[in-house]
Amino acid sequence: MWETVKICDMVLGSRLRNIRILMPTWMAQGTDVSALINDISSIRGPLERYLEIGVEYGKTLEAVKANYRVAIDPHFRFNRYLKHRRTQLFEVKSDDYFQNYWPQKIDIAFIDGLHTGEQTYFDFVNLLPYLSEDSLVIVDDVIPSDIHSSLPTAEEAYASRTSAGIINDFKWHGDVYNAITAINSQFPTLKYFTISDLENPVTIFYNFNAYTKNSKNFFYSVNINNSKFLKDDPITIPKNFNPISRDNFLREIFKYFKNS
Repeated sequence: MWETVKICDMVLGSRLRNIRILMPTWMAQGTDVSALINDISSIRGPLERYLEIGVEYGKTLEAVKANYRVAIDPHFRFNRYLKHRRTQLFEVKSDDYFQNYWPQKIDIAFIDGLHTGEQTYFDFVNLLPYLSEDSLVIVDDVIPSDIHSSLPTAEEAYASRTSAGIINDFKWHGDVYNAITAINSQFPTLKYFTISDLENPVTIFYNFNAYTKNSKNFFYSVNINNSKFLKDDPITIPKNFNPISRDNFLREIFKYFKNS
């Protein structure tokens, strides 16, 4: 019986994947993140190339205004054959992408991949050779929504809620917060803020000029374990993540690009 259910789910998922298409940008409803990216680009200037790791249904990707969009995901949940001609789809793991392909300069990158601190950190470091002083990197899922969502896997998060007698809202952020702590430690001159008033807060890094050269020499290590998130309920944004409102962040970006 269980095997039959699994097969039905696979068939249904395959059909849904073939039905869902990427909307033209002007038709796409988008997400909080795509709206934020478009507001940033209106300040820094039009995006030549946007890269997204962890695309899923493509709702953020399709709404971002950029001359070229690069999408990386091992399993796209949309019809990958119906897309804008200036959208490149790579149905591979992000490590494989950076090992086998060499993107050109990236203006804005959005990391929304495995929800692990280690992989998020690897993705961040892999992006460095393709960034410039006017590039920005946005990291999603940096603040768990509750103690359960901070657990290492989605299965553990769901089971933890069930055992606690809580209705499962299927939110899972993993330990991406560890990547933020590691990045701040490894790259101390980066500017960064965590947007506090989005439904799902993101951390945005910029001022990459000091790190885009010889970046392959950086040590690949995520040994920092910020266990604070496993103790705090409700979970709040730590002060060292520099929480800021969306509007105030856009003001900061305006000053940065005006003076650069």
